[in-house]
Order: sequence, then C-alpha cells, then structure tokens
Amino acid sequence: MKVCAIIPFRPRDEDRIANLARTRQQYEALGWEVAISDHDGDPFSRSRAINQAAAFEVADADVLFIADCDILIPDLSQLLESSRLALEGDRYVVSFSHLRVLDWPGTEKVRAGFPPDPAHEIESVSLIWGCAFAISRTLFDRVCGFDERFVGWGAEDIGFLVSASTMGGDKQRVYGEAWHLAHPTNEERDNLGENNALASRYRGCDGDPECMRMILAERGCEA
Repeated sequence: MKVCAIIPFRPRDEDRIANLARTRQQYEALGWEVAISDHDGDPFSRSRAINQAAAFEVADADVLFIADCDILIPDLSQLLESSRLALEGDRYVVSFSHLRVLDWPGTEKVRAGFPPDPAHEIESVSLIWGCAFAISRTLFDRVCGFDERFVGWGAEDIGFLVSASTMGGDKQRVYGEAWHLAHPTNEERDNLGENNALASRYRGCDGDPECMRMILAERGCEA
C-alpha cells in the first residue's frame, strides 16, 4: 500500500510556514511522500490545490491522506489505521475523533519539538469530519476529486465528504486525538455564501447515488 500525503498550502505568513515544517514531519516519519500543493492564480483554492497534487504529484498512490498544514497527530498509528481502512473499504476515513486546539505559546512549544501540552489547550471539538483524512485513490477518482466550483476556502470539504460517502463505502473514523496549531485567520472566504449554497445541494443528495451522479455530471464527472 502506497500512501501519499497532500497538504494544500499557500505561504501567507511565517506562522503557517512554521506549522507546516512541524506537521509534515509526521508523514515523513512514516516514509510517505508529501505533496505541498499550491496553484497559479488567485484566490487560493483548496479544491484546486488538492486536485492538482493528486493528478500530477502523487498519481501512483493507493491512498491519499489529505490534511491541513496545522494538524498534528502525535499517535502515528492513527494515520496508518485510517489509511488501511480507507483502502480496504474503498472509503473516506477521518484519522481522529477529538480535535484539541492549542494557544500560541503551546503552538510555539510544538514547533520547537515538544509534544502538545494539554495545559495550553483552549478548545476541544469532537467528531468532526475534516482536517485530516484518508481516502482510497479509486474513490477519489470516482468522484473526480474536489469540486473546483468551491472558490477559496469554505464548504469544499462538505461537498467532497458527501460525494465520497455516497459513492463509496460509509465514512468512518479512527478514535484518538489531533492537535490544531495556532495561526492567523486569513483564508479567502469572500465566496462563502456561494460555497455554502453549493454544499447544500450536495447535502441534498447525501446517500442517494443517482442524485449525486447528477451533481457530479455538472462538472463532467461520470461516477
């Protein structure tokens, strides 16, 4: 099984660059190829960056592990297990159950090489379906990757999750922790209203393959 990590990334500030330098180490420790993916043009599109990496940089992967640059998963067995489940079940598998958010001092300690310190946790979010997940290459291709009609950041992960879990095996998760490193809030979200409207259409086809095929066909995807 060949697993490749894709991290959509545009170097907007020094904090994101420092976070990436730390989080990519977890994938490299497993011997995974890591694609740090950007694209030409503005605004930055997370969907386009991921699709570009999948098509050109890691085209031979059996499993794609797609993650934001600010997500640290200290227990590497969670990464391995989510990848195994994704391949065996032809499905989308989130690699954690609890996302613990670090403050700035806690983030700086992690960047310096220390493990995450619970004393610096400022928030905990349970059972979300994004940020760091594995998906079989066959399922990624079946839904033609991310819908690039989502512009900038926001709701593209919803559209992808719903399409993948409808056209493949049921979505799944591995239980364990992930840590979110601090960074400035500077994502491109000017199109969030349009993105949310498109995501609502995907949600309306959740669990209905024929309905989902109609949405996918709008962008030339024959699932």
